[in-house]
Amino acid sequence: MTRRSVTGEADVVVVGAGIIGCSVAYRLSRSGRSVIVVDAGPCAGAGSTSASSAIVRFHYTLSDNVALAWDSYQAWTDWANEIGGTDPDGMVEYRTTGGILLGPPDEFDLMVTNLTALGIDHEVLSPAQIRTRFPAIDPSRFGPPARLDDPGFFRDGWGELYGLFTPDAGYINDPQLAAHNYQWAAQRHGAEFRYHSRVVDVATSDGHVEGVTLADGSDIHAPILVNAAGPASDQFNELAGVAHRHTIRSRPLRTETHVAPAPPEFSDSQATFVFDPDLGSAFRPEIGGLVHVSNIEPACDELVWVDDPWREDHLPTVEAFETQVLRVARRMPELPIPHRPSGLAALYDVTPDWNPILDRGAIDGLFLACGTSGNSFKTAPTIGHIIKSLIDRSPLGSDAATRERRPEATFTTPRTGSRIDLGHYSRNRKPGPATSVIA
Repeated sequence: MTRRSVTGEADVVVVGAGIIGCSVAYRLSRSGRSVIVVDAGPCAGAGSTSASSAIVRFHYTLSDNVALAWDSYQAWTDWANEIGGTDPDGMVEYRTTGGILLGPPDEFDLMVTNLTALGIDHEVLSPAQIRTRFPAIDPSRFGPPARLDDPGFFRDGWGELYGLFTPDAGYINDPQLAAHNYQWAAQRHGAEFRYHSRVVDVATSDGHVEGVTLADGSDIHAPILVNAAGPASDQFNELAGVAHRHTIRSRPLRTETHVAPAPPEFSDSQATFVFDPDLGSAFRPEIGGLVHVSNIEPACDELVWVDDPWREDHLPTVEAFETQVLRVARRMPELPIPHRPSGLAALYDVTPDWNPILDRGAIDGLFLACGTSGNSFKTAPTIGHIIKSLIDRSPLGSDAATRERRPEATFTTPRTGSRIDLGHYSRNRKPGPATSVIA
């Protein structure tokens, strides 16, 4: 019989050292809990986080998503205070660019209501105002989005779009460094981080978690586990024997981001980030005179779901590069088109409605921060508080009936005081109609 070595005990094991796991680790360790973070990768933020567009935006149809983004914005713009000091390895910067959502003005009504309710600055720009303030952007209507091999891809404009503009929107200049900053902050409060440490089993007893087993055969004992494993989060729930008991599950989705040279008029005060459902793309300025391009999963694009999150090619493809960059070139006609792909591919952890799962698991001591890719980088500061709150309000030893109830129905955001309905992030919620990251 092979004896396993016990290589640690903690109050909490956080599985995953992306921006979400590191934020959770920071909040829990700061509250006095002993925390061990394990991740199969080489360092904080090396997976999905490093591929994030890191955009901070506030236009959502779900008001609670607006509240989460607005509360987290307060942290991003006061970063040294958020992490309690200055990381000697460097600090991320919040770059205010403003953000435009393009579309017919009648589609902005619910978003305008949500923005107004929280006092978030915004205005609806006419096509003429877009041309004046952002001359690189052509507000012509070209949609609906089409595949590159569709004859309609290069159709002439047949109308004009308006823009819902939020001047406080922007992006984080280095998403991976943001995770490292949270790691540094958590370590100052005693958190331990272990890399190249893949979880291969979850120990349970009588409906309670007891810890995890790593690929090297060692065990870490803990009465609380937080699943922040990103693309491997559903696989982790399978190991814990609870995935089939969740109404909402997440799946790994392959996605790509690319960069291209920015046209001269897309710089300084004339650059903004653009969400463009009319063409199915999103783009923002990037350091070094570049444009950072990403996809918003329009209905015409085939989604590339991945069965095994551990076996995936992270090189960009010519097809995705040409499709995404040419879509942006329709919106910015002066965009130079590179001759070869430049960018990267990654796996996103996605739920059917693109909202995260922030909840207790179906077993005592398990907490979920899953389905967070594509929409939740911006809200990571507040998600850390939510998971801590769920743990604080869920005493160990509760029975199955108690775990299935929802005593934590609401959450008050720590910086702006908004009331959030956590039912929108429940593992047992009824999925909404949203099928795109824009939701």
